[in-house]
Amino acid sequence: VLLCTGQLKDASTKARLFEVLDDDLPAGPPVRREEFLILPMGDYQVAALVADENLQTDRLYLLRLFTENASRALENADLQGKLLASEKLSALGLALSRVLHDLRQPLTVLKGAVRLTEVLQHDPEELKRLNVMMQDSVVDLEEYLEDVLAYTRGEVGESERVDLGALLSEIPPRLELLEPFAEVEVSFEVAEGVYVEGDSQKLRRVVLNLLTNAAEAPAVAGRPRRLSLSLVKAGSDALLRVQDNGPGIPPEIRERLFEPFVTSGKRLGTGLGLAMVHQVLGGAIEVEETSPEGTVFAVRLALVD
Repeated sequence: VLLCTGQLKDASTKARLFEVLDDDLPAGPPVRREEFLILPMGDYQVAALVADENLQTDRLYLLRLFTENASRALENADLQGKLLASEKLSALGLALSRVLHDLRQPLTVLKGAVRLTEVLQHDPEELKRLNVMMQDSVVDLEEYLEDVLAYTRGEVGESERVDLGALLSEIPPRLELLEPFAEVEVSFEVAEGVYVEGDSQKLRRVVLNLLTNAAEAPAVAGRPRRLSLSLVKAGSDALLRVQDNGPGIPPEIRERLFEPFVTSGKRLGTGLGLAMVHQVLGGAIEVEETSPEGTVFAVRLALVD
């Protein structure tokens, strides 16, 4: 890096300067090279065009002071650039992790359904059910990818009137093909006629993430693993609860529970499910209760006619 003071009047002067510069010049006192005074500063060199004049001590001091400040400014700019690049890379990695997390569920359903078609090929009714599940999973994938593309274009998703009870009734068959639910007893108790405003695809993913989070709760010795989902009307809200019978949320992560990659004791957990739920619902979700007997998550959404 070369910082120049004075005027380089013509191309020949500029050319002479580069001829006398020495990349290996160690940091130290000024060095006179022809009509130039060169001040080595480690990674930086200051060249002053002084001709035959003596450079006064006070001007030399100001020159060094300027160079040191300029050096620090350049180093800070370099560090800020690296930090910004690191933050952008981190944000990109987090966004990609979230996308992959949400893609995992419909892909897992598809994979499980394809396997079962080989086993149940002589059961027409079961094959028909699996075919519907595979078609629904493909639709989920298509709609989710459309959501991602819309988000990158800055487009806002459309809200609609959603029959939350009907949406929840579509979920239990899918859980049969997801690994976290293999050894978990699941029960649903859903009221009818519960309508909310929202994006049905996002609400479905929210519920699946909540259920998966509950299913991945560490097992307690001697306690069969169970989880339940309930939906009721509570005043002007739809109240959805997801409860597990795990050991409860460790105190050290309760304050950071909805942050990305925060998890504890889960064999399959990535720490992204609850972060994504919170991103969609914000303050509409809370930990209603957690203890050694289990945890209850509650979601409140405004009812619509």
